[in-house]
Amino acid sequence: MTKTATIREIATRVLEGVRSEGILIIGFFFLLAVFFCQTSISAEGQIVIYLELAGKPPPALHLIIDSVTLGSGASGISLPMLDADLGSDYFSSGKVMLSEQYISEGFYDTLYFAFKNDFISGAEKALIDSGPDTFAVPLNLVLKADAVEPLFIRLIIINGSSKDSLVSLRAERYYPDIPPSGSLIFVANEESNNLTVINRFTLEVIDILGAGTAPRGLAYSPESRQLFIANSGDNTVSVVDVDSRDVLRLIQLYPGDHPSRLALSSDERYLYILNYGTDCLSVYDIASFRELDRQILGEGVTALTVSAVSGKVYVSNSLSDNIIVYDPSNPSARESYAISGSPGEIVLSENGGSLFCGLGDQRSLTTLDLNMAGINVISGLCSSVTGVEYDRSLNLLYAGLDRCGEIAVIRPGLDLILDNVVLMAQPGLITLDQNRNMLLAVLPKDNKLAVINTTRRGISGYLNVGRKPYMALAQE
Repeated sequence: MTKTATIREIATRVLEGVRSEGILIIGFFFLLAVFFCQTSISAEGQIVIYLELAGKPPPALHLIIDSVTLGSGASGISLPMLDADLGSDYFSSGKVMLSEQYISEGFYDTLYFAFKNDFISGAEKALIDSGPDTFAVPLNLVLKADAVEPLFIRLIIINGSSKDSLVSLRAERYYPDIPPSGSLIFVANEESNNLTVINRFTLEVIDILGAGTAPRGLAYSPESRQLFIANSGDNTVSVVDVDSRDVLRLIQLYPGDHPSRLALSSDERYLYILNYGTDCLSVYDIASFRELDRQILGEGVTALTVSAVSGKVYVSNSLSDNIIVYDPSNPSARESYAISGSPGEIVLSENGGSLFCGLGDQRSLTTLDLNMAGINVISGLCSSVTGVEYDRSLNLLYAGLDRCGEIAVIRPGLDLILDNVVLMAQPGLITLDQNRNMLLAVLPKDNKLAVINTTRRGISGYLNVGRKPYMALAQE
């Protein structure tokens, strides 16, 4: 999917050039030209359509959508469909994403669904006698540039009064209930350029939040109720108010930074930004949003975690095979721990005395004793580790294993693998929701989020999210 450049994006690129090259005069006149010619540039927003089935359909019901059209007066825009064949298992995971597309800003009054004529597979009578049947859903939608508009559509199945009666179908737009404060899960979708917002109590998709290009890492501030989004594609960090869903600020980084991971200090005074494009760590003051420090900490920066005890920042480097420690109270002092096997995801124990590190090139996980500088290896895993989390309430370690599609449950200290939770697909990053006893695992290749109950070590459900989800984060 190609998105036409907006005024803001073009201006941002020019400002990047000004920042890196100092071409102030050229940049100034180019910006003037852009703003005078803005009427010739297409401003676009994003439409995301979710479907939900209501009513109990007959077992043989098989819906096939012929087309989806967004109407604007007498004209219409045909929308691409992710999957038009609505088989019996299509709605097994609740809401499903039907379409996702950038379109021109403007007013759109109706959404049209056209279905193919044979609705009921193997039945004596078809639902429609001949030709596609079209359902119109009123919208009255004003789409603004750079905005994301989710459309939640409910398909209502009404069975006939007898076995010979035809099944009738209705479609309507509805608005999901917004849960109370502290009840959200956010999923950054790298290829969709947006965030899926989920009710953490009902596990339902309730909103789509706009982001920059290729959003990756997330961080949340409980004190200010702000969400930070690392937009790796356009070298920015979005600051979003989680209550209003408004973007409060856009932090512009340096060209080529490509921010991938974020973390906040325990006192929420500093935002740490890990830039995989330039292999550096940026330190920003939250009050002023000024960059206070910028340090190159290794090669192949992958993950970071902050100690709530010491305030130190630990950064894993997959190419230089080490863990570098950044101390904000003494930035020039460096600690380094050599870890072979391409160190990746890292997490600290509750007291900050141990650091657990997943290895990308080996089927093992390293435990680093930060007090004694001792290293222990937990081996016997079925594949390399793509995600790691520590459950302080149960003193358990969770490791996402990509090739075998499992989450390993490990007792640290004993280095004992207690259990394996089997997933439907290969997991990416995993995140622990301590308050709800849930482990969130993104499935990048299947565009889903797996929710795991850590008490019974079972799957609570799979949710359909955007394309190539990078990570999930539960609001605390």
